[in-house]
Amino acid sequence: MKKIYVFGNKDLDIDNIAIKVSDEINHYFSEIIFQIQDPNDDFLPDEKEIVILDAAKGIDKITTFNNLDLLLVSPRVTLHDFDIAFNLKLLKKIGRIEKVTIIAIPADKTVDEIYQDLINVIKTLIIN
Repeated sequence: MKKIYVFGNKDLDIDNIAIKVSDEINHYFSEIIFQIQDPNDDFLPDEKEIVILDAAKGIDKITTFNNLDLLLVSPRVTLHDFDIAFNLKLLKKIGRIEKVTIIAIPADKTVDEIYQDLINVIKTLIIN
């Protein structure tokens, strides 16, 4: 069974679109587990190749990429400042993961606006 890690904060409207849409489409994909990942928990996947679904600001349509160098790392002052971009880059550097595919959803869209496009993207990336 394949897995898609779903990132976001269910309590923040600007950051919960990935969680909302994964709840709506999970019945469509019986061969995929949509695992909600709390942004405050440590992220340490078991797989070497992972797929992440997350909201992104500044994009107009669903965008996929697998180049971690495109992720900006936030400034870090304390251990509480480590974000997912830093964590993914670190996991790749130490060999814990080899390939990351990120499906970025526009943070300002509704589930209805991206529902069918996301199904098509997942079919192309995961199923085929």
